[in-house]
Amino acid sequence: MQELIIVHLNGDKKVIESNTPVSTALTKWELNQGKFALAINNQFLPRSQYTSYQLKPNDCIDLLTPVAGG
Repeated sequence: MQELIIVHLNGDKKVIESNTPVSTALTKWELNQGKFALAINNQFLPRSQYTSYQLKPNDCIDLLTPVAGG
Protein backbone atom coordinates (compact mmCIF):
# COMPACT_ATOMS: atom_id res chain seq x y z
CA MET A 1 0.00 0.00 0.00
CA GLN A 2 1.28 3.44 -0.95
CA GLU A 3 1.85 6.17 1.59
CA LEU A 4 -0.66 9.01 1.38
CA ILE A 5 0.59 12.58 1.27
CA ILE A 6 -0.98 16.03 1.34
CA VAL A 7 -0.39 18.48 -1.48
CA HIS A 8 -1.98 21.89 -2.01
CA LEU A 9 -3.90 22.61 -5.21
CA ASN A 10 -4.72 26.30 -5.62
CA GLY A 11 -4.73 26.57 -1.82
CA ASP A 12 -6.91 23.50 -1.17
CA LYS A 13 -5.51 20.42 0.55
CA LYS A 14 -5.57 17.24 -1.52
CA VAL A 15 -4.64 13.75 -0.36
CA ILE A 16 -2.90 11.55 -2.90
CA GLU A 17 -0.49 8.63 -2.99
CA SER A 18 3.17 9.57 -2.69
CA ASN A 19 5.20 9.72 -5.91
CA THR A 20 2.11 10.17 -8.07
CA PRO A 21 3.00 11.80 -11.40
CA VAL A 22 1.39 15.18 -12.04
CA SER A 23 -0.39 13.78 -15.11
CA THR A 24 -2.04 11.04 -13.01
CA ALA A 25 -3.07 13.52 -10.30
CA LEU A 26 -4.65 15.85 -12.87
CA THR A 27 -6.64 12.93 -14.30
CA LYS A 28 -7.73 11.82 -10.82
CA TRP A 29 -8.88 15.36 -10.02
CA GLU A 30 -10.57 15.63 -13.46
CA LEU A 31 -8.35 18.57 -14.42
CA ASN A 32 -6.60 17.04 -17.42
CA GLN A 33 -8.69 19.02 -19.91
CA GLY A 34 -8.47 22.66 -20.82
CA LYS A 35 -5.84 25.30 -21.21
CA PHE A 36 -3.77 26.20 -18.18
CA ALA A 37 -0.23 26.63 -17.00
CA LEU A 38 0.94 24.71 -13.98
CA ALA A 39 3.45 25.75 -11.34
CA ILE A 40 4.76 23.62 -8.51
CA ASN A 41 6.30 25.46 -5.59
CA ASN A 42 6.32 28.66 -7.69
CA GLN A 43 8.23 27.04 -10.58
CA PHE A 44 6.44 26.51 -13.89
CA LEU A 45 6.38 22.88 -15.00
CA PRO A 46 6.35 22.25 -18.77
CA ARG A 47 3.66 19.84 -20.02
CA SER A 48 6.46 17.60 -21.24
CA GLN A 49 7.32 16.93 -17.57
CA TYR A 50 3.81 16.17 -16.29
CA THR A 51 4.41 12.42 -16.59
CA SER A 52 7.88 12.46 -15.03
CA TYR A 53 7.45 14.87 -12.09
CA GLN A 54 6.28 12.94 -9.03
CA LEU A 55 4.41 14.81 -6.34
CA LYS A 56 6.02 15.15 -2.94
CA PRO A 57 4.53 16.00 0.48
CA ASN A 58 3.43 19.62 0.77
CA ASP A 59 3.99 20.45 -2.90
CA CYS A 60 2.04 23.60 -3.77
CA ILE A 61 0.39 23.26 -7.17
CA ASP A 62 -1.04 26.32 -8.87
CA LEU A 63 -3.17 26.06 -12.00
CA LEU A 64 -3.23 29.32 -13.92
CA THR A 65 -5.74 29.90 -16.69
CA PRO A 66 -5.23 32.46 -19.44
CA VAL A 67 -7.15 35.72 -19.12
CA ALA A 68 -8.10 37.84 -22.10
CA GLY A 69 -7.68 41.52 -21.76
CA GLY A 70 -5.79 44.47 -22.94
